Amino acid sequence: MVVANIALGKPTFNSSCLDVNRFGSARAVDGNDSSSIFVSGFDDPRPWLSIDLGELMTISKVVYKNNKKCCGDSVAWAEIRVGGAALDAATHGQVLMNELVHQMTGPSRTGEEVTVLLDPPVLGRYVTMQNFHRDPSVNLLQVAELEVEGAPAGVWMQPAE
Repeated sequence: MVVANIALGKPTFNSSCLDVNRFGSARAVDGNDSSSIFVSGFDDPRPWLSIDLGELMTISKVVYKNNKKCCGDSVAWAEIRVGGAALDAATHGQVLMNELVHQMTGPSRTGEEVTVLLDPPVLGRYVTMQNFHRDPSVNLLQVAELEVEGAPAGVWMQPAE
C-alpha cells in the first residue's frame, strides 16, 4: 500500500489560536503550505496543535512546514509526538503521554521544512506538535502544514515517492 498525507483534512485541536478565522488549526492540514497557516495565541506558554487521524495508524514520516513569510524563529525547541492518548480541549493535559518522536534543538527558520522519518514506524491516532520556545515573548507555534505519512495499523507500507 502506498502511503500519502493521511493528515489532509483531518480534525485538528489546539491549545490557543491567534484568530480562528485567519489562523485556525484546520489550516495546518489543508494542503496549502504557502498562504494558509495556523498560529497559536500570544498568551499560551506551551502552545500545541493536535491532529486526530480518526483511527490507529502506522506512521512512518511526519513533515513540519514552517511559515514561509516571516517569523520562523518563533518555533523553537518544539516537540512532535505520536500516540493513542486523545488530545483536544478536554484532554489537553495528556500531551506528554504520547511518544516523543522528534525534538528541535533550537529555533526553526522561516520557510524551513523538518522531515522526521520514523524507523521503525510508530503506532498512533494523534500527532501533536508543541512549542517550547525559551523566550515567552515570541512563543508562537506557527504551522504552514503538518503532513503525516502512514497507513491503517496492520497494513504493510511502501514509502510514498
